[in-house]
Parts: sequence; structure tokens; C-alpha cells
Amino acid sequence: MMQLVPRGSDSKLKDYVPLHSPPCMNALPELGLSSYEEQTYRTLLQTGKATARTVAARSEVPLGRIYDVFNGLQNRGLVETRPGEPKHYVAVDPTQAVDLLLEERLDELDTKADRYRKLAAQARSTFTPSPPIDANLWLADFGVDDSTTLISEQSSVVTEQIRAAIGPPYTQAPLSEYIEEYELLLENVPHSVTVELLLERALLESLGGQLELAKRTDADVTVRRTDRLKMTFAVLDGTETYIDIPYPSAEDRRFGFIEVRNPTVAAELDDVFDELWTDATPVE
Repeated sequence: MMQLVPRGSDSKLKDYVPLHSPPCMNALPELGLSSYEEQTYRTLLQTGKATARTVAARSEVPLGRIYDVFNGLQNRGLVETRPGEPKHYVAVDPTQAVDLLLEERLDELDTKADRYRKLAAQARSTFTPSPPIDANLWLADFGVDDSTTLISEQSSVVTEQIRAAIGPPYTQAPLSEYIEEYELLLENVPHSVTVELLLERALLESLGGQLELAKRTDADVTVRRTDRLKMTFAVLDGTETYIDIPYPSAEDRRFGFIEVRNPTVAAELDDVFDELWTDATPVE
């Protein structure tokens, strides 16, 4: 333990000289003190309570810098002030000072560790591909039995909501090719289900009087018109999605359906539908 002995007793402020410096003082720069801060703190331990001018003279820290140094030490809890004119400064116990500096350093290390963990997670994500999403493919052109069977099953098992955005390839196909699918969709839907139909303008014009079927069905059906559809898809009950695949070499044919039972895909297409629906024009 460091012992302090008086250097003289005739001055208003006694000077103190340590019999020996504690070993921890040699590590102060490693614990985060600047050279000026270390010199100031060491000097204040020697002098005891002292003014800034006295400490500057004893520590050889420039008087123009001493107040900034004291402010820094005060903010870190290493120095306290005593009231009076001029203001006097007192160093806290060295053990307490070292504990405070250690806590600062450990907090800095924790912050750096968190940053490196986040960087590591980002790095891993660049090497780890997203797992493939399970999906079923149905090969079904317009008018074939598989397509009408699938449409009937889709509409009959829904319990809450159908959101269907209908555009290509329907917009290029003759009405006679897909009218049965449209009728089955509306005829088989339970009366408790909400149906939102978003139709491409060209498709709306082709359906003409067939739109009356939407009004006659027991379900709550709302129709809107848009010019922005680039594909056809449906979201059932917010969990299941069906995406129509255009035929590679013919605009008026359909290659098939993709059935996806994945909440992430359903949520993504739900968001797309919301955006399109908001901008679409209601059809009375």
C-alpha cells in the first residue's frame, strides 16, 4: 500500500511524496490514460488537494491543457473537485481509479466483440445459401381437366380469403379457353370467404357480362381493375400461393401452376397484392 509523507509544513498546501509508486501505475497508459492524464493523476496523488495551477507546475503539463485534462479525468470518475476559490482537485483512491479504467476497457471490448460477431454473421450469410423452398408443379394448360380440378379444389378448401391477381397469360388467351376456370372459382367458394379479384384491364374487357357471376355468388366478392399486372397469382388464407407459369413459346397458353405452401412466400405476395390493390380502380 502506498504511504504518503509530508514534504513540508510551512506552506498553505502541504506537498506529499509517495514512499513508492504502486505497481498498477505502470499500466495506466495501457488502461486508457493519455500521458498528460497519467502525469496529472500521479501529481495529484503526491500533492493531495491542489489547484490546477499547482498541479500544472508540478506535473509539467502545460497550463493551457491542464483544465481539459482535469475535465477528462473528472468525467471518468478519477478526480473530484472541492469547492473554493480557486477550485481544488482531489485524486480518487488508486485502486478505485484502476477499477474504473478496467471497467471502461472491458466495456470497449464488449462493444468490439458485438461488432465482430455481427460482421461474422454477415460473412456467414454470404457463404450459406438460403434453403430451397418446397413447391409443387402442375402441368396444366387452359381448358384441361387438371386445371379445372385444381381450381375447384383451391376454391372449395379456403376458409377465410382468396386474393387472386389475374393477368398474363389469361390476357392473351381467348375467353373460351379459361371461362370454365373463372366460373368454378366463384361457384365453389364458400359463402363465408372473402374474395378479392384484381383483373388486368384487357381481361376485364374480355369477361364482359361474365362479371355478373361475381355479384351473384354467396361469397363477399370485390373486383378491381389494374394495368400493372405482369403475371397471375393467388394467395389463399395468407398461407398458400399459386403462381401461373406462361408457356415459353406462346403468349396465349399456360405451362402450368406452381403451388407453394410457405409463409414467407405468401407474405411477400400478399404485400405485392396490397400494393397493386391500393392503386387499382374499383369495378362496380
